[in-house]
Amino acid sequence: MKNHDFQELVDQNLSGLVWDERKRQQVLLAVSEEERPVRKISLTFVLVAAILCLTVSALAAGLVFSPRVDAEKLADEVLHSEYGIAPEMMTFFNRTSAQEDGAIVVRYEGRYAFSFVLGRYTVTVKGSQADAVWSWDGTDTSKGFDGAAWGAEQLATMCRENQNGLGLSSYANLAKRIAWEHNVVIADPVPFNEAEYKALAEKEAREAEIAKAAATLSEEEMEAIAREAVALRYAFDEEAVKCMLEWEENRRYLIYGDDEAPCCGFYFSLGYKEDGYEGPAGRGIYHVLVNVENGTVEGIVYDSDLGGEG
Repeated sequence: MKNHDFQELVDQNLSGLVWDERKRQQVLLAVSEEERPVRKISLTFVLVAAILCLTVSALAAGLVFSPRVDAEKLADEVLHSEYGIAPEMMTFFNRTSAQEDGAIVVRYEGRYAFSFVLGRYTVTVKGSQADAVWSWDGTDTSKGFDGAAWGAEQLATMCRENQNGLGLSSYANLAKRIAWEHNVVIADPVPFNEAEYKALAEKEAREAEIAKAAATLSEEEMEAIAREAVALRYAFDEEAVKCMLEWEENRRYLIYGDDEAPCCGFYFSLGYKEDGYEGPAGRGIYHVLVNVENGTVEGIVYDSDLGGEG
């Protein structure tokens, strides 16, 4: 596991973010029981959870999503209905969105080793209308993993096998080979050098100070908003809402987006041994950005955590 893979998730999917913690947290979530003892739930935790539940109920009626978040939700739904790309498959894509000619254009690029075979999905959202195209439209996908274009069927297989602990290394190597056979070379990611790392850390620290100074909401209020946003957006049942675990060490202030909105980012996990969730759906990682001034939900990323190649 590499320390900077959460940067890929957040930087690509919430394009205003500039730093990465995902794999560090995945390591924390995935370490063996010998290395990481199971947490004990304290009375304080129970009381805080109860207060948060009450706060969430009070805030639900006033929950506000940014136009970008609403457009990305519609784009995700269109991708699912037209191409079969289910939410758990989004782990294999970098999602970005931008205002273009009066519309919000949402793009889904296949990640790293899979970039060639998965291609790019583009959804143009204008009001309540959304049109989707795929860079492999018209290409035969019936050859399974032997073909150049991998769609929902192949993604479903990869998700299932990774969930069963079989890993994706063989698929990643195959995807790179297919790309090479089509004269496309997939190069290894270039890591940050020391100077870039330092500059990025300093920029993040400056922007965190600006965002924190602009806050008119408490972190407890913003966490409640973030929880409600995830529960509402992903139709969580009572068990999922109760088990969703927020990692306070990954909470951070930042400046997000073209409009430089001051935000606080919250990181939740569901379906790992720490939270005790036993439900069938919604397992994975959720990252939510809440505007510190007005409580608007500026971004949501869901990662099923099934896209690792190891």
